[in-house]
Amino acid sequence: MPKTTQEPVIKRSFYKKERKKKRPVLKFGRVLGITLFCVFLTAVLVGLAAFWAVKDDLSQSFLSDLSRRVTWQLRRRAQTSPDMIVFDGKADNAYAPFRDGLAVLTVNRLVCYDATGKEVFSAERDFKNPCLQTSSRTLMAYNRGGGTFVLADDRAPILDIETERPIITAKLNRQGYAALVTQGEGYKSVVWVYNSKGKLIYKYSSPDYYVIDVALSPDSSLLAVSCAGYGDNWVSGQIKLFSLAEETPKAVIGADGLVYEVYMPGSDKISGIFENSISFWDANGVLLGQALFSGRELLDYSFTDSGIAARSTRGVYGPGSTLSMYDYGGSLLGAVSLNEEVICQSGGGGYVTLVTSGSIIVYDGRLRLQSEEPNSTHVRQILQRDNGTMFLIYGDYAQLYSP
Repeated sequence: MPKTTQEPVIKRSFYKKERKKKRPVLKFGRVLGITLFCVFLTAVLVGLAAFWAVKDDLSQSFLSDLSRRVTWQLRRRAQTSPDMIVFDGKADNAYAPFRDGLAVLTVNRLVCYDATGKEVFSAERDFKNPCLQTSSRTLMAYNRGGGTFVLADDRAPILDIETERPIITAKLNRQGYAALVTQGEGYKSVVWVYNSKGKLIYKYSSPDYYVIDVALSPDSSLLAVSCAGYGDNWVSGQIKLFSLAEETPKAVIGADGLVYEVYMPGSDKISGIFENSISFWDANGVLLGQALFSGRELLDYSFTDSGIAARSTRGVYGPGSTLSMYDYGGSLLGAVSLNEEVICQSGGGGYVTLVTSGSIIVYDGRLRLQSEEPNSTHVRQILQRDNGTMFLIYGDYAQLYSP
């Protein structure tokens, strides 16, 4: 029988099946997962290497600051109360009520919030020693001892300068006029007065006295300058009163000691804060009255529409202090004894508020009790507003409070 070259069908079938087998192919999702895992592992290794390289530079203060920032961000995200304003709380922050909201000044940032806690304006500047003051229409922020000085409304800066000489102090009046005091080249001190639009309208250079403090009258017509002269064995204080339309002072008030702060409740009256007394003069330098704290220590004071609320004690801080209200003629309007430790006080409009270790107490202009509620939330600071409401400042947020 002749031989055949045809392969058996079964072998051909088996051979074909063997030829159809393909190498297993990885699916796209599996490849992507492996790739991402490799990237993640690489990032972890790089991070560990970086941490090992800088581990000696990581201090406890850095970790503490990081923890505080994370907590702040979490609290901001969890914010639900419409009257809560959340910010980056630091011990050296400065606060002031502004418009319907709050202005917060840190060492490197000025921020304005509206009543709902929304950030409406911010500016990053160097404020190593932050100082902040506001009026109904303008805010003023500056770096005491540095050169940063900013006047702004709730939308943008009106005046934003770096002074050539260090800033000593600055004051803002109700119309938004600002008096800025700097060290002077060739002079002891220089006072610069700007209007609410940021225009320089007056300048006074003091050749023989250092300027301690300044004040502008509410109508922006007068400037009061507290000066100090020093010698080998003497110290002399005085207040010079200028009209912004004249270069020479219209009155010079001799002071028995240094006037640490000067205040003008109107264009016809001046108040001066001494170490342990308060004096009151008219615009001609005539003494109207004095509040003397003989044998007592003046702890704190607040300016209100009714007068000055002064808190004093017999040589020790804490319980046992007295709160006294004097009008701007020097007459005593009322006094109350305080048996609790006072944490802080604030005045504004016709009210003065005290925060003690156990209570939040509100008085009117004659120190008649208006309200007293428990301080169960550990308030750190209060900002009294002219309408009787106030901001309660906590560690990293503030709330509007109505007694």
